[in-house]
Amino acid sequence: YGRILERAVTPRPEQAILVADMPLGTADALAIHLGDWVGWLCLVGMVILVALDVVTAQRVAG
Repeated sequence: YGRILERAVTPRPEQAILVADMPLGTADALAIHLGDWVGWLCLVGMVILVALDVVTAQRVAG
Protein backbone atom coordinates (compact mmCIF):
# COMPACT_ATOMS: atom_id res chain seq x y z
CA TYR A 1 0.00 0.00 0.00
CA GLY A 2 2.18 2.77 -1.27
CA ARG A 3 5.46 0.91 -0.83
CA ILE A 4 8.20 1.90 -3.27
CA LEU A 5 9.42 -1.30 -4.91
CA GLU A 6 11.78 0.11 -7.54
CA ARG A 7 13.32 3.45 -8.45
CA ALA A 8 14.48 4.80 -11.79
CA VAL A 9 17.44 7.15 -11.55
CA THR A 10 18.17 8.63 -14.97
CA PRO A 11 19.40 11.98 -16.25
CA ARG A 12 16.10 12.42 -18.11
CA PRO A 13 13.36 10.99 -15.86
CA GLU A 14 10.56 11.80 -18.30
CA GLN A 15 11.90 9.08 -20.62
CA ALA A 16 12.70 6.37 -18.08
CA ILE A 17 11.46 2.80 -18.45
CA LEU A 18 11.01 0.88 -15.24
CA VAL A 19 10.45 -2.87 -15.13
CA ALA A 20 9.69 -4.48 -11.78
CA ASP A 21 8.16 -7.65 -10.39
CA MET A 22 4.91 -6.87 -8.62
CA PRO A 23 3.47 -9.15 -5.95
CA LEU A 24 0.01 -10.54 -6.64
CA GLY A 25 -2.83 -9.48 -4.42
CA THR A 26 -4.57 -11.77 -1.95
CA ALA A 27 -7.97 -11.55 -3.70
CA ASP A 28 -9.70 -10.83 -0.40
CA ALA A 29 -11.89 -8.05 -1.77
CA LEU A 30 -15.47 -7.85 -0.52
CA ALA A 31 -16.85 -8.48 -4.03
CA ILE A 32 -14.94 -11.77 -4.19
CA HIS A 33 -16.68 -13.01 -1.04
CA LEU A 34 -20.16 -11.70 -1.88
CA GLY A 35 -20.26 -12.63 -5.55
CA ASP A 36 -22.47 -11.18 -8.27
CA TRP A 37 -25.67 -11.07 -6.25
CA VAL A 38 -24.88 -7.56 -4.99
CA GLY A 39 -24.82 -6.17 -8.52
CA TRP A 40 -27.98 -8.03 -9.47
CA LEU A 41 -29.70 -6.77 -6.33
CA CYS A 42 -28.79 -3.19 -7.26
CA LEU A 43 -30.10 -3.71 -10.78
CA VAL A 44 -33.40 -5.16 -9.55
CA GLY A 45 -33.75 -2.31 -7.06
CA MET A 46 -33.20 0.26 -9.79
CA VAL A 47 -35.84 -1.38 -12.02
CA ILE A 48 -38.32 -1.36 -9.13
CA LEU A 49 -37.67 2.31 -8.38
CA VAL A 50 -38.09 3.28 -12.04
CA ALA A 51 -41.35 1.31 -12.23
CA LEU A 52 -42.63 3.01 -9.07
CA ASP A 53 -41.74 6.40 -10.53
CA VAL A 54 -43.70 5.63 -13.71
CA VAL A 55 -46.73 4.38 -11.73
CA THR A 56 -46.82 7.40 -9.41
CA ALA A 57 -46.37 9.81 -12.33
CA GLN A 58 -49.38 8.23 -14.06
CA ARG A 59 -51.49 8.50 -10.90
CA VAL A 60 -50.63 12.18 -10.44
CA ALA A 61 -51.28 12.99 -14.11
CA GLY A 62 -54.48 11.01 -14.44
